[in-house]
Formats: sequence, C-alpha cells, structure tokens
Amino acid sequence: MDIKKISDKAEKKLHHRLFPENAWTIFNNADKILNDPRMFFAPVNIRNVVAYIDDVPFEKATLGIYLEWWMKYPETEIDI
Repeated sequence: MDIKKISDKAEKKLHHRLFPENAWTIFNNADKILNDPRMFFAPVNIRNVVAYIDDVPFEKATLGIYLEWWMKYPETEIDI
C-alpha cells in the first residue's frame, strides 16, 4: 500500500472522529457559525448515511447545513 493511500485513510478516520466528538461544541456555537459564511460553508468531510431530507439529497453537507438540520429536525438527535 502506498503512502498516499495510507494518508488518505488516516485523514478520513480523523474527520470521522473529529466531527462527532465536537458536535455539541458546534451546536452550542450555532449563532456564531450560522452568521459567518466562512464557517457556515466549511465542508464536513464525512460520509453520512442520510440519503434525503425533504426530498433533497443530503450529500457534501457543510457545517451550516448540519446545524440547520439539527435545529429543524431535533427528533433525529442521537446522543452518542
């Protein structure tokens, strides 16, 4: 296995761990994130298993999109 593949795998694992571990911090700073376009449009590089929200594909979501989803659909909360 070459170094590029290993580093790509490591980066994916890092992203998959960082986002869920910091979800409450992100949520608690929603106002700040939603009002700053750089933070709102920050990519969240994880693969989610949510296919559709209101018949709209949910892929390549940004930090702001996740916040809007959490605020609009609180019943989907899963606290890990």
